Amino acid sequence: MRARPPKRRPSDDESHSSEGDASEETSSEEDASDEGSSSDGGASDTESSASDAASSDDDATATRGGARSARHTPMTATASAALAALDAPPPGARGGIFDRRWLELAAKTHDPHMGAENLGPSLYALARFVKPKTVLEIGAGYTSLFLLQALRDNDEELAYLRREKRADREAGEQKAMAGMPKDAAWFDAAETTRLLRSPSVLHCVDDLSHAFCTAREIKKTATKLGIEKHLLMHDTDAWLGAPEACRPPRADRDAETPRLGDRGPVDMLWVDFGVGDRLDKFLRLYWPVVKPGGFVVVHSTVTNRATRAWLERVRRGEFAWLDETEGDEAFDAKRRRKDPKGSTNTSSRLRGRDEVHHVSFLEPHKRYQNAFTVLQKRPRGWGEPVYTDEA
Repeated sequence: MRARPPKRRPSDDESHSSEGDASEETSSEEDASDEGSSSDGGASDTESSASDAASSDDDATATRGGARSARHTPMTATASAALAALDAPPPGARGGIFDRRWLELAAKTHDPHMGAENLGPSLYALARFVKPKTVLEIGAGYTSLFLLQALRDNDEELAYLRREKRADREAGEQKAMAGMPKDAAWFDAAETTRLLRSPSVLHCVDDLSHAFCTAREIKKTATKLGIEKHLLMHDTDAWLGAPEACRPPRADRDAETPRLGDRGPVDMLWVDFGVGDRLDKFLRLYWPVVKPGGFVVVHSTVTNRATRAWLERVRRGEFAWLDETEGDEAFDAKRRRKDPKGSTNTSSRLRGRDEVHHVSFLEPHKRYQNAFTVLQKRPRGWGEPVYTDEA
């Protein structure tokens, strides 16, 4: 009689592998359900929110302490909700650029001469955070797809917040956040309503003349990614000025003193073409289309002499484009007469209307197309709201 061989126990590696396969299958099912959702998006988020709300303090405590949980003081509702929420990704982390297929399609529009491999995700993150509704891009290409996807993801996030959190309601009507007082107004209802009401659009201006132009592929790829509805292409010379749809209303343009808030409709201006040493002239042309509080992002500003001279003037507080009544030569002559050493902020005194905040970012490992500068337009009388005392 032959002895039976002992039962073989799976090794740790095999056990982990099996668990990994199961998790991958689960992940695939979740991805498939996400892709099948409508543009209103967030069905899986809704289910997660419901399960989060149903989680008890005992469940959360057990998660933390296992067998020792019975000896611990029960957690507060806020702490319990925070632990339960870890099971559901926040709306801002569910964007399209985290999908492998998205990245593969976008890669076909990437050109190494443009130096935009890290710019795309940076612009995406900025647009997701500040929620622009109208973006104007000068020079279409790889980064256009990231901006388009940001607009799409912003719309889906806001639709989810309206549906699940009643973000577009006044205080007292908003759905209470887990662990927060019932009458806490987590969202600005008026601003959320504005963002939900108006369309999200990326205007791309490009004359398709660049030797390494990838703009022709943008609309085709955007269609494959399902984000083409946010795109408006303008085949024209950028030096002719902003497209009509991006200009201030006619009444505001004709007024001698435009009213605050009645300037252009552009929330973000992305300057991604070879403007060289003519940035002051370019910004004088486009600054009026930017809203108060809006952002101007300029590519390749730090390590080349043409734009570095402009950047150093900006760092000294000299914003030449704010003087709209004089040409570049007249302005430069006046600045030299008043300040031969170039240390006095003459441009601010000449107009005295807008302030400009700025910061530049440099990729230290690159020598070419390796930086961008962000400007914020801040007219007198404009400022961010204050909602709370501390938080």
